[in-house]
Amino acid sequence: MLLAACGEQEPPRAGGATTIDNRTSLAFTQPAPNLTVEGLAHHRAGDAAFAAIFVPGPAPVNPGLGPLFNNNSCNACHLRNGRGMPVMGSSPQRTQLLVRVSMPEGVPTHPNGPVPVPGLGIQIADQANYGLTPEASVLLEWVESEGTYGDGTRYGLREPRIRITPTDGSALPKDMLTSLRLPPPVFGLGLLEAVEVSTLKSLADPNDKNKDGISGRLNEVWDVQAQALVPGRFGLKANSPTLLQQSAEAYLNDMGLTTTLFPEPDGTHELPLQTLEAAVFYARTLGVPARAFLDDAETL
Repeated sequence: MLLAACGEQEPPRAGGATTIDNRTSLAFTQPAPNLTVEGLAHHRAGDAAFAAIFVPGPAPVNPGLGPLFNNNSCNACHLRNGRGMPVMGSSPQRTQLLVRVSMPEGVPTHPNGPVPVPGLGIQIADQANYGLTPEASVLLEWVESEGTYGDGTRYGLREPRIRITPTDGSALPKDMLTSLRLPPPVFGLGLLEAVEVSTLKSLADPNDKNKDGISGRLNEVWDVQAQALVPGRFGLKANSPTLLQQSAEAYLNDMGLTTTLFPEPDGTHELPLQTLEAAVFYARTLGVPARAFLDDAETL
């Protein structure tokens, strides 16, 4: 690392002590450089858990996939821990672009949670184990549009449109809400988890007292372990309170795997707690790529 000139202050590192200087295609897959030897070993074990490909049970290794699901591993959606691709259905990558659904009114799955759609739940599962039928098929289409900036420069935009068709032939509720979810990058989650609740509350400004035009509000969500409403932190809409719960929700909704947090009706579960915790530790301890081109006016 280059030393700052005398009297100059170095720009803050994107992830503090967890920042890495890596501009390769593997930049998002590096462990935080401040891990201990023991922590690094734990991180490597978590890497294997994050990459594990699940199959329908019974099976000697990684059983429990499905019966309905979207994809078969964490890595399958978070490519090299980065953003997923807008692909769905029968593509070689299976489904990475998820479709969340809900109803505007009704009884939520838990306090402050979404209201499930009858027959579909809260997420479309467009894949199924061999011999079974997915609950719906989803067709992704793109609508092209063009326009002109104020300076006369032309631009083109693509807008995603989805068509959901239940496989049982039933009609969808006319007031059903849909939300496309592209898998986001994974790094930096441990830093967000480390922020104190008091700090989050101090940053909230629901009445815009500082007059900056932004009215920030904490999203209170249900913590299944605490059995209480707490500030949400994770997910595209901050719908999960902890990294452990968000990961357990992903295993359940994306792969059909039950856990200790979301077990079977009889209390049993498919995913070992050790595997869940290893995957969580891996995501928590990924290095944060350093910001680049800080002196480039166009980049800034």
